Amino acid sequence: MRKVALFAIVILVTGTSARSDVQKLSESGFWAAHAGVRDDGKFICALVTGTLDGSGGQFIIEKLLDDETLSIRLLKPTWNLPPGKRTNVIIQFGFIPTRWNIPMYGSGHEIRGELPWGRVSDFMSGFRGSGRIDVTFPSGTETPWQLGTAGEGIVEADFMKWLKMNLRPQTTAPTQP
Repeated sequence: MRKVALFAIVILVTGTSARSDVQKLSESGFWAAHAGVRDDGKFICALVTGTLDGSGGQFIIEKLLDDETLSIRLLKPTWNLPPGKRTNVIIQFGFIPTRWNIPMYGSGHEIRGELPWGRVSDFMSGFRGSGRIDVTFPSGTETPWQLGTAGEGIVEADFMKWLKMNLRPQTTAPTQP
């Protein structure tokens, strides 16, 4: 797990600038939660885990403070994807019949997809207590990934707590002068 957490810090901070301040909030089982300020000044919170088979795959659920989406990032050091690569990834939580078909794009060692903020509650509900997470790549040659979920409840609670503390409340415009 330490390898996952160390790798997560490197990928979250998009560089090695001394201005970065991304810290581990918690670590439990297969998962770690990180939050802080990246070197570009953006606030970030992320849940990170690795594939169970030791192939080096990384699965990251990431929220930038001012974005209207939740990012799903998949990284693998053996990938060599051309710039602008587009693909779909299917994520299934345990035996829950809902499958999340997420369009992804990327290059090099990473692909990324976005989940609209209105769907985050359902996604995180599936994440919570699912027993396992399966990730499949229907249009490519990557073998399916299986992710362990031990510890996800603890780190997910820290992730959601950080989001609630840092998201700006929705304000409504005045209705009267």
